[in-house]
Amino acid sequence: MKIQFTIRESLSDIVEQLSNSDFWATSIQCLPGKKIIKIKDLAYDLEATAEVMAKEIIIHTAWSNFTYRIFQSDGKVCCEYEGAFRGLLEQKLLPHLTPVGNMLDYEVLESSLYKPGERKTLREYARDNERQRKLREQGKTSSKANGSGGNHSYGFASYIRDDAPTSSNK
Repeated sequence: MKIQFTIRESLSDIVEQLSNSDFWATSIQCLPGKKIIKIKDLAYDLEATAEVMAKEIIIHTAWSNFTYRIFQSDGKVCCEYEGAFRGLLEQKLLPHLTPVGNMLDYEVLESSLYKPGERKTLREYARDNERQRKLREQGKTSSKANGSGGNHSYGFASYIRDDAPTSSNK
C-alpha cells in the first residue's frame, strides 16, 4: 500500500527527533549531499535507517523495511508511506509524525486491492482490507475439517470508527 499525507512537523523537527531520542541510540554518518542516521533500539537488536537530504528524508524501518519519504511540497511537509497497511505509523523506531486532519480521509495511492489508478480513502481501504481478510479466513475455515481459524483484526482495521479522533491537535 502507498499513501501520502500532510504532517504537522517540519523537516528540521524530524531530523532533530531522529538525532536525539531517549528511545534509541543514534549514529550519524555525513556523506556528500546527505546524512545517514542509524537508529538502534535500546532493548532489541533492531536498526532503522534514515537518509537525510536537503529537501527530503527517507526512513527504512527496522523490521519490515517499510519506507517513509518525508518531503516538502507547496509549502507543506508531506509523508509518503509504502508498506503494509497494518504497519502504518506503528513502528517503534519512528519519529512523531502527526497527520494534518483525519488520517482516514487521505487517499491510498497504490494497493494490491485496487486496479492501477483507482483511488480510495484510507477509511474505504481499511474496510476493503478487512473484508478481504474475512474472506481469506472463511476460505481457510471452510477448507479445514476441524473448522478452527484465527479471528483477529490488526492495524487500523481493529479500531476504524468514523467518529474516532486520529491525532491530538497541536
